[in-house]
Amino acid sequence: MHPLYSASSAPIKNSASLASLGTINCFGVECDPMDRIERSEDFFVIDSSRVVRAIDLGDERTVWTRVPGFIRSNKQLLGYPGRNICLIDDLRFYNLYKENSGWPILYDLTAECAVYLGGHPEAFTDFKLLDDSYDKFDWDIHCEHLETLIVNQHFEEAWDFVEDSSLRPHANHPRFQFAIGALGLKAGRYFVAKRAFHQAQQMGHPDGFKSELIAWSKATQNFREENFLPFGALDRGNRTGALIHLRALRKKDPILANGPLAYCLRGTPYDLEGIEVCYEGLMLDGEQADLYGHLWSFLTERENDSEALRIAQDHIRLYPEDLSALTNGIDSALLLGKETLAKYYSHAYLTRAVNLNSALYNLFKVFEPSRNWTQLNEFFLFIVPLMRACTPRTLYLQGEILLELGEMDPAFEYLERAMRAAPEDAQTLLAYGRALGRAGRYEEAIQFISTVVADKNRDDDIGYQTLFLKLLSELLRYQGRSQEALAVWPNRTQFSPSFLSAVGPQPFVEYAICLYENGYMVEARQVLNLVEQKFPRERSVLAIVEIMK
Repeated sequence: MHPLYSASSAPIKNSASLASLGTINCFGVECDPMDRIERSEDFFVIDSSRVVRAIDLGDERTVWTRVPGFIRSNKQLLGYPGRNICLIDDLRFYNLYKENSGWPILYDLTAECAVYLGGHPEAFTDFKLLDDSYDKFDWDIHCEHLETLIVNQHFEEAWDFVEDSSLRPHANHPRFQFAIGALGLKAGRYFVAKRAFHQAQQMGHPDGFKSELIAWSKATQNFREENFLPFGALDRGNRTGALIHLRALRKKDPILANGPLAYCLRGTPYDLEGIEVCYEGLMLDGEQADLYGHLWSFLTERENDSEALRIAQDHIRLYPEDLSALTNGIDSALLLGKETLAKYYSHAYLTRAVNLNSALYNLFKVFEPSRNWTQLNEFFLFIVPLMRACTPRTLYLQGEILLELGEMDPAFEYLERAMRAAPEDAQTLLAYGRALGRAGRYEEAIQFISTVVADKNRDDDIGYQTLFLKLLSELLRYQGRSQEALAVWPNRTQFSPSFLSAVGPQPFVEYAICLYENGYMVEARQVLNLVEQKFPRERSVLAIVEIMK
């Protein structure tokens, strides 16, 4: 028996009996240990380790989502908010609540609730007593009963239990919904399972999203087997071959065909068709995470960044545990110059991510435009020691941060570790070349990057090829060799709007500076006008435009 049961075996009549419980953790639920938030008819039990982590990061959005969301939904469910008690097991969280500093939404939602913190009796100022009819966490008992029926394969009895109207209030618990999803998988009712898992992940169940994808795969298995030609082509990597068949299947079964069709249309000239497919699919069934991702990509490629951000936000709202949704939100926010929003999403990503290397990369992307290297370095210094292993990218990002802070020796230690780990990686080579330049070792840097550019065995994509040319051009200009720098750019006709979208503004800015320094004033302004239209808020572009006026 859980210790909370024994402590609650008699009706709770006063605050002292609650205080005797001390620190309260989540119980009886398979959930992320960083996000232990549970509900009953009278209690919120919150082990706020993830919330505290969000507070440490200044992540208001996670705090709003993880705590007030549960309070709000429980109030609507129960209909008598005055009897709710919020058990928040952390002094810092209590201080945040008490000070009402930065989180007015949280204060408004908890104003009608008594608030208790384990081990902190000063929170009992406006404590409201429960009467003798306190229910001993019935939801936990019901969830265990349903899970027992599923394990013992008593599926008919389990379905009867789920459909019992008296259990309706408990059906809004993530564990109960997850159990319904598991029952649906066992019984072959895959669409029911998908819906239940979707509800569970929206309520914060850490395995809900992953299980929803499994249920959807099971639900569409017969469709894939019946239409083996397009899906066989997809298995072989032949998206073009699958495209023709999927267009025909879309007319017969758009809900099941639109997702694979949108995937096949990615990277083709048919992006408008892809957008139409995604919107149609989401109108028919708005709970398809893959369609949100495909639609975001199509809109971003067409430079419709405002609509892309809206789609990313819808994706985050429906799938809060889908990290790709947060990544898309970060990228769209940065493209629109919404750095504060991008920081919110990067912090939310960090509080959810299993792979902290990816989380650190997102933080780097977000903080780089503002050049807030000191705060970014604090993140890395705090997080990197917690990791079992760092990818080469994390190592060279740490090195770049230290370079910006002027700490050359430790910076080169990180960069050389990255070089040893991935000697052919383009990002690592770029970082090392930049480091040589910033350290004043220009000739060594020019030789290093020239060797990379001349290596015909490399198969870098056009983006990295251009970044190598940009760096080489910069290094030559710093040495007063402007004509050689301009000669680095072999094919000026490649500077088109589509190419600009692929490589970003910085290579264009460097090319414009080379033109300007070599007396090609008109051409330089033409290039900058093109960049300014695409990136109207880019600070480096605006600075150069001002100089060349």
